[in-house]
Amino acid sequence: MHSDTTTIKIKKSTKKRLEGLRVYSRETYEEIISKLLDILNLCKMNPEMAKRQLYILDKQRKNSLRKEKLINVIEEKTKNEEV
Repeated sequence: MHSDTTTIKIKKSTKKRLEGLRVYSRETYEEIISKLLDILNLCKMNPEMAKRQLYILDKQRKNSLRKEKLINVIEEKTKNEEV
């Protein structure tokens, strides 16, 4: 059986940095690394477009973090009301 995946070794600090780039909580490392490589390739061809793409991703990540925090607050409030 041939697999399309492999295992790579990375430092824990690198893993933590990748986790910090997640746009949504269930985003895989494959998706994160693929986006980074796409942006790197775009930098070579069109730096301004790459800059815009980074801006969009950062905005998406911040929005996602806000939504997750809001969900956590709502869940905590609901839990406290049940008690």
